[in-house]
Amino acid sequence: MIPYGLFSQVLLIITSVLLVLTYIKPAFVEISNTQEEIETYQAEIEKVSSVNSKLAALVSEYDNVPNQDKIKLLTYMPDKVDSVSVPRDLDAIAKRAGVNLESVSYDGAPEPVVQYDETGTPFFEDVNTSEPHTFSVSFESSYSQLKEVLSLMEENIYPLELKEMSVIEGEGGFLTVEMQVVTYASIRELPPEVVF
Repeated sequence: MIPYGLFSQVLLIITSVLLVLTYIKPAFVEISNTQEEIETYQAEIEKVSSVNSKLAALVSEYDNVPNQDKIKLLTYMPDKVDSVSVPRDLDAIAKRAGVNLESVSYDGAPEPVVQYDETGTPFFEDVNTSEPHTFSVSFESSYSQLKEVLSLMEENIYPLELKEMSVIEGEGGFLTVEMQVVTYASIRELPPEVVF
């Protein structure tokens, strides 16, 4: 038998409100949070899929590059800089231009910047694909010879980039030139399919 009194109806209302507040509402909040997490995961999965497809396209494009082009790239951007052959090449450029080379010196490569993550594991700050090596060059020349030196540096088989240059007028119309020249070494592994 169901009581129909006012007290019993108020008690049923209070019980139903308590049931909604203590069980049903937290369950709906939890379901809502779970749905939001699912939407976030789906968005992230779409981003990862997009990156993976771009990566696959780049790998496919790299695989289609002929081996001879890979060898040309390795010649243009070697995996290490020979600190003897670069000054020799700069001397040859100076001789071709007809300038009086006074000195060539290797200034070195910058030390990589090491940082540490929260676990104490070291990692490098720069994620460059090339490592600069600087050489200091000084010579005397005329203006036309200086232009010829710069032109021959541009035509070199590997990059010789002019970083700094100072030109001082000397005696007899000659110029005293001091410059810093940068060349690069590639920071990458040679693909196994490239054979010399």
